[in-house]
Amino acid sequence: MAEFKAGTREQVKNGQAQYVAGDIVAKDAINAVGGASTRTKSVTIVQDRDSNGNIKKSKTILYVEKNGTFQPAASKRDGKWNFSDPDYPLMAGVADSELQKDLANSDSVINRTTNNGIEAELGKRMDVLPTDKDVITQGSQNGADPWEAQDNGLTGRPLNTETFTTSQLQSTQKNTGTRKQFGNDIKFPLDLGSSTMDVIKFDMLEFKPRKVTNTGPLGGVDRRTPAKDRKSIGTVTLPVPAGIQDQNTAGWGDGRLNPIQAAGVNVALTAFNQGLGVAASGVAKKIGEIGGNAEQLRDAVKGYFTAAGVGVPLDQILARTQGQVLNPNLELLFNGPTLRPFNFTFKMSARSGDESKEIIRIIRFFKQGMSPQRTDSNLFVKAPHTFQLQYLHRGQNEHNFLNKFKECALIGMSVNYTPENNYATFEDGAMVSYEMQMQFKELDPVYNEDYTDLDQNADTQIGF
Repeated sequence: MAEFKAGTREQVKNGQAQYVAGDIVAKDAINAVGGASTRTKSVTIVQDRDSNGNIKKSKTILYVEKNGTFQPAASKRDGKWNFSDPDYPLMAGVADSELQKDLANSDSVINRTTNNGIEAELGKRMDVLPTDKDVITQGSQNGADPWEAQDNGLTGRPLNTETFTTSQLQSTQKNTGTRKQFGNDIKFPLDLGSSTMDVIKFDMLEFKPRKVTNTGPLGGVDRRTPAKDRKSIGTVTLPVPAGIQDQNTAGWGDGRLNPIQAAGVNVALTAFNQGLGVAASGVAKKIGEIGGNAEQLRDAVKGYFTAAGVGVPLDQILARTQGQVLNPNLELLFNGPTLRPFNFTFKMSARSGDESKEIIRIIRFFKQGMSPQRTDSNLFVKAPHTFQLQYLHRGQNEHNFLNKFKECALIGMSVNYTPENNYATFEDGAMVSYEMQMQFKELDPVYNEDYTDLDQNADTQIGF
């Protein structure tokens, strides 16, 4: 498939690139033009906004695939297609008579497909308001659902050049605004990929619940499908921040079992193991032993039944009447595993307009990814997307000298828009610096065998 890539305006003009980061890039489409199949892709450029941020002027460039490359074929302004544009000198002569004829027909498949493809991207853009739709699509050529356009098996990604087959997308994307693809090459700073510094990589995943099974005498819960066996729906890469740490804990707590409770436990276990008759005989024997035992024991038993009758704790009864309490047999007992939290703070200061836009994409990536999702019927609310975190040494291999992560949920996020305690923006209004704080928590506890599951060099890795 022909390459469709981002660049500068000058590179777009010279045909070295097809769009500039920030343009509205619609999905690929295959249209029948003059009896032949033609692959097209459109790019919409916002040219002017009013003081309230509403779009006042835009134009759309239609690219067609010819001779193994995407070439600009038409420019749409004021609702009409033109076949030359001073900003695209290579456009002249690309559109043949059949394409020009189809574009002149407002009800043609290629017109509807192009407009619907643009509309499908508008909901993914936080800088485009619903009221901007008519300005961008320029009029009355719409009306069909964007997904009623000819199904070509491909869907584009805004601000990115990759495409995915529609079979890789969830069916809910057809009827809702739920976002399913977030971009796989988002990074800050923009030259991070050309450096050899250590980084932290965030892969976004669709949440997959663990399944309850009937395995074993009481049933059970399957292990979660490993993140490495699932397809990432978006990736952000950032430098490793300062102050990274982890904290492994286990659920231990105070445990008490006084002699009377111990006797009850013994009776219950006897009933389960040997039957109620044997347990009843044991109770009768214990009562006989109590009757002939020390005065203190008899008083303790009487205090037990008194406490049960009046609703006052036994130890309070004994402390008030005898100045003592039953031996609690106090010890530290294991209560269960715990889940590890992780906190990160990233300060991002843009050095250019393109880096400013990349920061906005990063913040949007995490904010939208952590948000709950509604089903088509609005009857249920689905879990947000989850994240697989990974430290990479020199941006390539997993870091063996820092901790590993299990799949995490982003449970909290805050953005400081003035981290320098001073309101400062670029000419377009973007903040010069942002500080992003995120709180993650692992979905599953870390178990002893998780360390054993590491590769053969496990003893030279910190692991979890």
